[in-house]
Amino acid sequence: MDSLATTNSAIVNFTNELSGMRETISASRPLMLNYVLENSRPGDIQNVIDTMDKFARTEQWVMNLGDKKGEILDQALQSRRPKTVLELGKD
Repeated sequence: MDSLATTNSAIVNFTNELSGMRETISASRPLMLNYVLENSRPGDIQNVIDTMDKFARTEQWVMNLGDKKGEILDQALQSRRPKTVLELGKD
C-alpha cells in the first residue's frame, strides 16, 4: 500500500471513530443529567461538577475536562489572572 492509500485509510478510520464518539456523547447526555439529578446536592455547584466527573469515570465515557485537568486549569487561571478566557469546542 502506498503512502497516500495508507493516509486515506487512516483518515477514514479516524473519521469512523469520531462518528462513534459523537453517538456516544449524544447518548450519554440524558444519562449524565439523570445521574447528576439523582446523585448531587441541589445548589452545591462543586458537588454537581464532582458528580459529573464521577459519572464520566464510573458510568460512561463523556467528553469533559475532568477533575485532574480542571485543577491544572484552575491553577493556571489563578496564577495568571487573565482578563479574558476563550473556550473552544463543539457539542
